[in-house]
Amino acid sequence: MGGISEIRHSKHPHLIEIVDSESRINQFLDEQKAFLQDTKVFVVKNEVLIK
Repeated sequence: MGGISEIRHSKHPHLIEIVDSESRINQFLDEQKAFLQDTKVFVVKNEVLIK
């Protein structure tokens, strides 16, 4: 049995969140550059420092 999913029109915005190390995310974006050419990509660096 599959998970729950919604069917959305292709013109509606979609959000994909990728959580990994900065270097691996950059590697993924570089490898998928052709696929993502018409996509807006926002990279937000969020760090929490624990003392």
